[in-house]
Amino acid sequence: MAPIYRLAGMATAALLMVPAAMAAQNIQMTSGLPGDDTILAVVVLPNGDIVAAGERPGAVEFDTQGWVRRTDAGGTVIWDRSFDPGGWDRFEGLTLLPDGGVAAVGAAEVNDDGHSVGWVVRLRADGSEVWNRTFAGPVPGPTLFNHAQFDHAGELLLAGAVTRADGAEADAWLVRLNSLGDMIWETRLDHDRWDEARSAVALADGRIVVAGVTAQVMEDQAGLLAMVDPSGEVEWSVAAGRGRNPAFYDIAWSPAGLLVAAGAGNDDAGSRSALVVGLDAEGNLLWHSFLSGPGRSAALALTLGGPDSVVAAGWTVNGENGLDGWVVAVDTSGNELWQQVFGGPGQDRFTTAAELPGEGWVLGGSLTADAPAAEDGWTVLINAAPE
Repeated sequence: MAPIYRLAGMATAALLMVPAAMAAQNIQMTSGLPGDDTILAVVVLPNGDIVAAGERPGAVEFDTQGWVRRTDAGGTVIWDRSFDPGGWDRFEGLTLLPDGGVAAVGAAEVNDDGHSVGWVVRLRADGSEVWNRTFAGPVPGPTLFNHAQFDHAGELLLAGAVTRADGAEADAWLVRLNSLGDMIWETRLDHDRWDEARSAVALADGRIVVAGVTAQVMEDQAGLLAMVDPSGEVEWSVAAGRGRNPAFYDIAWSPAGLLVAAGAGNDDAGSRSALVVGLDAEGNLLWHSFLSGPGRSAALALTLGGPDSVVAAGWTVNGENGLDGWVVAVDTSGNELWQQVFGGPGQDRFTTAAELPGEGWVLGGSLTADAPAAEDGWTVLINAAPE
């Protein structure tokens, strides 16, 4: 029988089943406030400290705040910051900076009109604020950043979505900022009614590969892939795999010399599965793999698993209505190496993943608390791959 780990947060406690074959340490991170907390991004510092970001309840009912917290590898809080510029505010992405600080990006509702703007906050290593910037579209509408990367040029690369000038839906959005938070350039990708960049990766030659989703309606979507040169000019942009409703949520450059994108799509049997694809540096498809846990599955985050593998994290369906956090590793040909499920009886999921120094990974997301509708921010540290 698998051992049972009891996790006690500041607000709640929960039971998880963790198979003995997986060397894992589980740490629950909660705000201690009533309502839902979610970790949407995580990065690991060279000393093993973990910085997580997401959203937590705001001071006003139904509002949320952007939330950033730094802990050591054992979960001891070093600092904790909340930012509340308006209504529904959240951080979706994080990137490490050379000074040991981080840049957190997401969406902020700065006006009481229900519309968001792209939001970037730069923090020092001690959690103090360097600058705090917002970027709006041409008209009010859903504008946000999902991803941040400190690139080879020493600048911030952001990916997300921006409202179109006619107010009809949104374009995928790529933005480059200097170290002061000033915009250097922006690029928009327009395929369909709704286009959104979920992730991007800068290559050694300065070119940028974007991954996301393009959709007419939710039932008719495709994965979005694009290549942008260092000055922001689009080299190519394609809607990949329409008909199987794929979406790409993350992309990474493997030391093996290929791009790997992860997301979800319908497999040959029509079941929703995690989709992982391998591409060359020009965007040509080398292989694709549909992967599933015990139920329908999706991969929401991607990180390296070593020189010859990648690790994807997301969710898999548990029973009729439950979700579990799910992690799967594949080699650089798309073959599954191992997978593991974490969670309890409720709605549990991983939304972000990062490598630990040396060996292992940290997974972040949300864990359903004792109250049926409440969630707690959740991290799982995997010290080694299962044998």
